[in-house]
Amino acid sequence: MLEATATAAERRRARRIRLKLRGRFLLPDGGEHPCETADVSSTGVSVAAPMIPNLGERIVVYLDELGRLEGVVVRRSPNIFALSLKSASNRTERLAHKLEALTGAAQQAGRAEAPAPGRRAAELSVEFGQTFHVEVGEEQDDGARIFAKFALLPGVRVALDGRPGLVVRATDDGFLVGFDRRGAG
Repeated sequence: MLEATATAAERRRARRIRLKLRGRFLLPDGGEHPCETADVSSTGVSVAAPMIPNLGERIVVYLDELGRLEGVVVRRSPNIFALSLKSASNRTERLAHKLEALTGAAQQAGRAEAPAPGRRAAELSVEFGQTFHVEVGEEQDDGARIFAKFALLPGVRVALDGRPGLVVRATDDGFLVGFDRRGAG
């Protein structure tokens, strides 16, 4: 049972994760604005943006890593607003799993282990500002297979050891990256 003095964080239905993900949000009138998350949970998200919607407005947010989120503005300040997310329980579960994967990947970013035989260790930078230690296998001039304990969606821009590329496909144990032709030496 919650006490009357419980903090806002203690009253939340799900644990918030400090995570900066870029995206955009759509207003009910069709207006589209850039944004970046401040923190995310499976039931809510805090969003920093140059334009802040009104309380009670229904907003759709598209985040590069998490996809489409929909909710109602429940808090706002001059630079940030918070959404209470509205989704079916199976979507809420999927979002929780994606957040766990992102959190695990961020925690692993600082710890490099010896790569498996036939693979090499590499640093992968993601367009959202995160950097991860990954294993690379089957590397060619036009792309590479990345072995990781997290997933990235197709279309996400990355840099593998500084070489720009794009995630082209998810695999069971990571994803495939296609290198930008412009980035070739």
